[in-house]
Amino acid sequence: MTETQKDYIAVILRVRCYKQVKQLKNQAKTYYTYRATIPRETAEKLGLQDDELVLCLVKRPEWYHIIDWTDKDNQKHLWPKLPDRAKQELCQLGLAPKHLCTDMKTPP
Repeated sequence: MTETQKDYIAVILRVRCYKQVKQLKNQAKTYYTYRATIPRETAEKLGLQDDELVLCLVKRPEWYHIIDWTDKDNQKHLWPKLPDRAKQELCQLGLAPKHLCTDMKTPP
């Protein structure tokens, strides 16, 4: 990874569950596989290659994580109403534009 690439990128992923039933002798066994697809742009930003391992920290998003903060209307109407905790989290994750994060104090 080069110095210009980020160490991590926050991205919202949709998780899909795949169910597979296998018949073993006289008993059926059900297996579930969960898959999340990383968008191509994100993989390119991270410089990922085929069959490379990645570290994922998984958490259910809050409503403010899935808002498009590049939209000027959202910046004007929603950003001022967000609690400071949410603003700090969005800035730390890189989900908010840098100009919204300039006066945010980083937590200790």
